[in-house]
Amino acid sequence: LTRDSESRRPRLGDFSESSQIEKDADVAILIYHRYKEAFNKITNKYYASVDEWWLCVEKNRDGRTGSVRVDFQKEYVRFIEWREE
Repeated sequence: LTRDSESRRPRLGDFSESSQIEKDADVAILIYHRYKEAFNKITNKYYASVDEWWLCVEKNRDGRTGSVRVDFQKEYVRFIEWREE
């Protein structure tokens, strides 16, 4: 990946062999997560926690592309439909 991809959503062009991926793949989905910084009063330290998860469909030979916000269930290692709380 290119270094400048750390501060924004990923794109297929961020990969060094993206032209080959574009030729071979039917679907290319990238995972994007945005961190927020929080302060723990007990330890007096800042920590980063994931605030948002997105699945970015960058290539879909037979359909639409775009981004979908999802929730990540760490205990099951799966993404589910995002619901605002």
